[in-house]
Amino acid sequence: GDLDWIVLKALEKDRGRRYETANAFAEDIRRHLADEPVTAAAPSRTYRFRKLLRRNRTTFGAAAAVLIALSAGVGFSTWSFLNEKEARLHAEESERQTRLVASFLQDLLEGIDPGFIQGVNLEVLRSRLDRIGTQMEGELPQDSPAAVELLLTLGKVYNALGKSADARPVLEKALSGARLLDDQPKIVDALVALGDAIERAVAPDYEEERSRLTEGLELNREIHGPSHPTSILLLSRLGALNSNKLRDPVGVAQAEEAWRLADQHLAEDDPIRASALGNLYRSKRRLLTVEERHTMLVEVKSVIESSYGPNHLYWPRAVSDLAVSHLKMEEIEPGRGHLGSALRLAKMADLRSRSILPAAHGEQIVRLWRLAGIQLAAGQLDEARAAWEEALTYQRARWEAGIPESSDSTWPREKLVRMLREAGEDEFADPLQHWDQLPTKN
Repeated sequence: GDLDWIVLKALEKDRGRRYETANAFAEDIRRHLADEPVTAAAPSRTYRFRKLLRRNRTTFGAAAAVLIALSAGVGFSTWSFLNEKEARLHAEESERQTRLVASFLQDLLEGIDPGFIQGVNLEVLRSRLDRIGTQMEGELPQDSPAAVELLLTLGKVYNALGKSADARPVLEKALSGARLLDDQPKIVDALVALGDAIERAVAPDYEEERSRLTEGLELNREIHGPSHPTSILLLSRLGALNSNKLRDPVGVAQAEEAWRLADQHLAEDDPIRASALGNLYRSKRRLLTVEERHTMLVEVKSVIESSYGPNHLYWPRAVSDLAVSHLKMEEIEPGRGHLGSALRLAKMADLRSRSILPAAHGEQIVRLWRLAGIQLAAGQLDEARAAWEEALTYQRARWEAGIPESSDSTWPREKLVRMLREAGEDEFADPLQHWDQLPTKN
């Protein structure tokens, strides 16, 4: 079918007959899923002949057996050598094909706007990815370098699609294979990707995330030293994680050291430098004044936007933080347009976050609380109510599943309650304040 020709064209050895760009490859996938004509070429005569061989394996096998029997006089040692060579070449070709698939999947991940991916049937796309992974795992041993590379790529694609639950087992297999190979750079790569999957989970295990990132940092420092970009990134993420989520005072020092190394060794447009700056803010925000926070957040958003673009997890996080900062600046500098900026940025952060994280993710709930508070401050009670009721629905679902409310969620919710009481809207404030005491809806 069309999918066969798409894959054949993607894996074509001749560069002139392959897809010119990752977007062209993705567009043919989209056309196939939409039952539209694809651009992949029709099968060649050579391809038809190869298919004929596969359909008549018995006949050709018999002919080959006769030829082998006639050639037996060449000697067993020669046959054994050729057989071993053929097996080696087959294994090398299989691994080459797998690396090509992994390469194209990586191109698809890096070269396409996630908004495009969100436009197709994600369940169909995920089932195709599952099938690719299953087929390749069946053909390649777990400790094959190509299998590890493919599993890593699949895990990262799942992360990009917001499917962290699917990413975890794939990345665990990749990590196990990398350990069997003693491939230290791949071990680090798998640990970083696992940290991403844990962070994006509906209920993140921050202690496990710290363990994965710490192991990756120590190993990468042994391989490349402390000023290597990956070492800087891991140290920066640990700083924000320890300070912001685990309330470990070592986090601020880690984030400051990571920013010092990034500022000294990385180019100004390096995405890791942007990450280090954003994580520095996350680790120190409780120590800064309102004006200091705002100045730093303006810089963080600008750097992340130019380095990562709006489709990375860091972007809605930075935009949401800046929206809250504008709301606080409105209290200090009223009439300077801060409230309008806060409202615009909060809506942008909510919209983009929905395409990156699952709906019931803790960060998405925080952004909905924040959006509701900003809309209420702007006098948009109906819009605010829609936002906080959505947040409350997700919060209740998490609570009923045994996931407690995070401190990051408690603060904006309680802030919203205070704002409602100040506005005389106690009928709305009471359910938000005592949300965990309300009867369960069946």
